[in-house]
Amino acid sequence: MTVFPNRQVLARPVPSAFGHTRTHGPGRQLTLAVGPFRDGAVLALSGELDVAVAAGFDADVNAAVAQGMVRLVLDLSDLDFCDCCGLSALVRARRLALERHGWVRLARVPPRLTRIIRIAGLGSAFPCYPSVDDAFDNTQRPIRTSTRARLAGGSALRVQRPDSGAKPL
Repeated sequence: MTVFPNRQVLARPVPSAFGHTRTHGPGRQLTLAVGPFRDGAVLALSGELDVAVAAGFDADVNAAVAQGMVRLVLDLSDLDFCDCCGLSALVRARRLALERHGWVRLARVPPRLTRIIRIAGLGSAFPCYPSVDDAFDNTQRPIRTSTRARLAGGSALRVQRPDSGAKPL
């Protein structure tokens, strides 16, 4: 079940180089390709990550972590839609990896999803990288998703609130 009932969304085919591929949801809304990469795994998502497929995504993440792959890069380049349940699934994946001394990083994030992550206040929890290699290397600075606006000279933008003093935005 999607938010847009008039729109038929079928997940795109995923690269065959990954270990296994699963399709979730009643309308085959999410295709998830999981494969080992360096000292972790890459999960390539295609389609929609929403309430209808969040449980299937959780199961695939749990299976990857159970196999010892606690360093996860989520390739979101083909993700068309993500709702609040999808964001919650990402947070659960991060929490699971952190419990096992790993991490979750996002790669190739579409601009609309980067904006949703920023608005939700999850920019510091999910570093977004331009490529999977950059995410694993952690050498290139992540794409900025901070909600704090910076002015010339490095000072933070301050907004006067009627109920309290000036606080950073």
